[in-house]
Amino acid sequence: MQNTAGNDSAILDQTYRSIVSDLMSLIEHVQMAIRLVETAMAREASLIDAQDDVIVLDDVTPGYAKADAALNACSARLDAALHVLIN
Repeated sequence: MQNTAGNDSAILDQTYRSIVSDLMSLIEHVQMAIRLVETAMAREASLIDAQDDVIVLDDVTPGYAKADAALNACSARLDAALHVLIN
C-alpha cells in the first residue's frame, strides 16, 4: 500500500513550488512592463524638450503615469503575496 500522506505532501510541495515560481515570473513581467512604461515616458519627455517649437495637442503622459501607478501597485501586491508564501 502506498503512503498517501507522503504522496499528498509531495503534491502540496509541488503545488507550492509551482505557485511561487509563477508568482516570481509574474513579478518579473510586471517589472519589465514598469521599465517599458518609464522608458516611454522618458522618451516622450525628451522629444518634447528637444523640440521647443512643437505644440503638443494630445499629451500621452497622463496615460503613461496611470499605467505606471497601476503597475507599481500591482508589483507591491505581488511582492507582498510572495513574501507571505515564502515566510
